Amino acid sequence: MRAALRAALAAVVVPVAVAVAVAVAVSVAVSVAVPAIAAATTRASADAVSRAASLPRPADVVRGRFVASVSLDGGVLEVAPAPAGDHPLVSEERAAEEIWASPVLQGDQQGPLGYGLVTISFRARGVPHVTRLRAWVGFARSSEVAFCPEKSPSSTSNPQKLSGQALSSSGYAAVVVGAKNGSPAVTYKAPSMFCGSVQPAALALASEVVSVPWQALTGVANQSIQLRVTLPACASLEGIASGGSAKVTTITVTALVPDVHGRCDGTSDVTQTVALGPVGNPGAPPPLVTASTIIRHGPLGPSRLAVAPGS
Repeated sequence: MRAALRAALAAVVVPVAVAVAVAVAVSVAVSVAVPAIAAATTRASADAVSRAASLPRPADVVRGRFVASVSLDGGVLEVAPAPAGDHPLVSEERAAEEIWASPVLQGDQQGPLGYGLVTISFRARGVPHVTRLRAWVGFARSSEVAFCPEKSPSSTSNPQKLSGQALSSSGYAAVVVGAKNGSPAVTYKAPSMFCGSVQPAALALASEVVSVPWQALTGVANQSIQLRVTLPACASLEGIASGGSAKVTTITVTALVPDVHGRCDGTSDVTQTVALGPVGNPGAPPPLVTASTIIRHGPLGPSRLAVAPGS
């Protein structure tokens, strides 16, 4: 994120009576092993080898830099090693915060992240061309089949078999963040098989989900509370979550923020009414709160949406 949202905000404490409502859906990602194949000795022989040969692996990144060329979708997105003396102006830590907070990677299994030269031959309206861009790029992969409706017994499709044969990059996505301020930041999703259907490739401007500050304007009344939310420049409201106990309840407000800002007027404030009753779960009673219940902020800053390895 290019916005100035790095400072931590002290927790705002408001003693009120409050009930809890929590409903945050989290996609579950499944790690899929990448097959290894023998390296080709010529360009011609390399083209004849399965496209899975160049999919990103953890071993392709050493000390934060890509040391081997990798690609998605048969070379539509390519990452080549950067020259040894070329150093990024954006730190790896800052880039990683933005990359793993991308909504494109929500619930995906986190893969390698490193610095390299990125080229994307795919084109989309409103998205800048990326050609040998000095950038940080992070890869992740989703489960190929998740939350799909049941198929009829007569169904003969085999999504896993088809995706393995025809869509070697199925489930893969990449977030590219230019290594200097103001340079392009984009996301790319490879063509993928999902629930028996092919999802086409997608290229878009990169954004991240960020937890932002809020202030309580009222106490709790009718199982709700009114907040004033401060949004960063160019941001839009993403969502509100709350949870806790009769002693302490935490409210987190998230915004969707572009990694590279356009022309915006700076921060903006919006007013939101947050329902704290058991919305969507009427069988679960709210906590037995008292007048001493404390309402706090959730942690501020980028929200990690990709699933860390081993999770």
